[in-house]
Amino acid sequence: MPEALSNHSPGRLEAVLAWWPRAAVVAVFAIAVADWAGWATGIDRLTRFFSSWPQMAPWSALLVAGLGIAILAQSGRPSRAQVGAGCGLAAAAGALALVFLAEYATGSSFGLDQMWFSETMRAAQPYLLGRPSPQTAFSVLLLSLAVGLTRLDRRWTPAAWTLSLLAATALPDFIVASYIFESLSIVTATRSTGMGISTATAIMLLVTAAFATRIDRNPLAWLVARPDRWTLVRMVGILAGPPTLIGLSRAAFLNLGLRDDAAWALSISLSTITVGVATFYLIQQEQKKLLEARERIRLIVDNAPSAISIRNCEHHFELVNQAFCELAGITDPGQALGRTADEFLPPDVLAKYHGADTRALRGESTRFEHELTVDGTQLTIDAQVFPVDSGRSQIIGIGAISTDITERKRLENEMRERLDFEEFISHAISDGRLVAYAQPIVDARTAQLVEEELLVRLVGSDGKLIAPDSFLPQAERFGMMPLIDRYMLARGIELARAGRHVAVNLSANSIGDPSTMDAITDAITNAGDLDGGISFEITEHAALASLDVAEHFSDEMKLLGCQVALDDFGTGFGAFTELRRISLHSLKIDMSFVRGLLENKRDESVVKVIISIAKEFGLVTTAEGVENAETLALLVDLGVDQVQGHLIGAPAPASA
Repeated sequence: MPEALSNHSPGRLEAVLAWWPRAAVVAVFAIAVADWAGWATGIDRLTRFFSSWPQMAPWSALLVAGLGIAILAQSGRPSRAQVGAGCGLAAAAGALALVFLAEYATGSSFGLDQMWFSETMRAAQPYLLGRPSPQTAFSVLLLSLAVGLTRLDRRWTPAAWTLSLLAATALPDFIVASYIFESLSIVTATRSTGMGISTATAIMLLVTAAFATRIDRNPLAWLVARPDRWTLVRMVGILAGPPTLIGLSRAAFLNLGLRDDAAWALSISLSTITVGVATFYLIQQEQKKLLEARERIRLIVDNAPSAISIRNCEHHFELVNQAFCELAGITDPGQALGRTADEFLPPDVLAKYHGADTRALRGESTRFEHELTVDGTQLTIDAQVFPVDSGRSQIIGIGAISTDITERKRLENEMRERLDFEEFISHAISDGRLVAYAQPIVDARTAQLVEEELLVRLVGSDGKLIAPDSFLPQAERFGMMPLIDRYMLARGIELARAGRHVAVNLSANSIGDPSTMDAITDAITNAGDLDGGISFEITEHAALASLDVAEHFSDEMKLLGCQVALDDFGTGFGAFTELRRISLHSLKIDMSFVRGLLENKRDESVVKVIISIAKEFGLVTTAEGVENAETLALLVDLGVDQVQGHLIGAPAPASA
């Protein structure tokens, strides 16, 4: 099962291992306290489970309790002081273990044997020693060494730490098994000598607690990293369960007075039933989780935005999702099962998949892009073809994930085009190839020059003029109009300082951008007294797009002494009642109504209405696109105030 779909993540096992040292040490403390209470009160059962088994010596209880504190001090994220305290306790326990081993080796006593509960021990068994047995002292010595190495990180310490812990638990494990099956003669454990089962159990708990303090070291690091870690834990539990249950239940039956043969039969039966039930339960749980995982996988595959398919080694589809059906032009996944990709892909695309399939059957993955036409629309597809493994290093099929990346490609091409265009415009400005042209606006009756409209022009690197329609739409698309508008304003200020009256066009992006508006306001303010030489034109579309922005802009310009004209009026289909909030000086009649004025009576009616509205609100009217004298004459008769067009003057380079 894929790791991402597993119920048991490493975090859960780490959480279990994080609290285990505390739980194990608490159990060890309980064993140690019970032992001391037994010696203090004379209750023999507290020092051993059965009267035929050796007692846990007071020194043994003290040593395991001290080692428990040493392990706790170094668990989690200990401070340097905690590590020092833990190492100190481990060193003290190890030193005492060496003293006891030396006593056994020399056959003498250094006076520690009868330090506690000497009267009680002499009354119970005159020959009983208060020191731990040799087996206990040796296991404590190894455990002390491991605890001292817990937080020491050198190249050799992980191996030494692991070996010390394994060696420390070997003898207690063997002794516990001997107690359970009453094979005490194997370990020469009599009524008064040998390692008590309480001691062995406590040492085993401490070893597991010590392992859990460093789950970054083997063997726990190896276990946590495995995807089947919980299966391994359960397997160990199942393997260790039968002998443990047999031994414990046999001891319980014997304690109830049953004969040995009857105790054996009942304990084996009970163990078999218990382990069988537990195994059946675990298998059922695993099957349930497997089915749930498969259902989650099915839901993920069915609802995935990418087309997912799996084919067998003969290239026939065995699984497809709904996204695949949409790309393949079918309605139901069942229509693809048993068929091959040859029936769904064009020859040029199919050739790429054939090569990828060959590599997949060799165990290799392939990723490539291709074009695919679906319902008349050309799509760009990112395809991933990979081998499907049985989990036993055997390739059983070919998987494919196909993702529609058409929109992503479009956006990438547009980031790229924007960067290229920004570089193009920046070079044009720095090279002086972005220039201002001016077209005159005159009084319709006197033909006197009233104002000049500034028009942006671009000179190519070859010196030829580039038509505005070839670059302004891109500038609008990529948000470059504020940069161009600010450049044109700077040129307008130069001309106004030279005594000319100019009108600067501003885009909707500029008047709607606070930083651009701040720059425009600062430029006009810092320019000083321009004597009304600067005015602005905004289109009807820009004004209607955001009346609040247009109103704020016109009010700001009015405060700065700049007039505002509404350009291309009549094309936005906007009611003038909405536009009356804007502080305007004039309306510019769009040339689309002016050029057909002589032939189209409807255009004449529109022009009449615009002139009437302008007069009603005290605004000046300017007719754009005047190309001949007849049109000029009719405009004068209709009452237009100003005119502009090639009849009056074509745009020409503006020079201060």
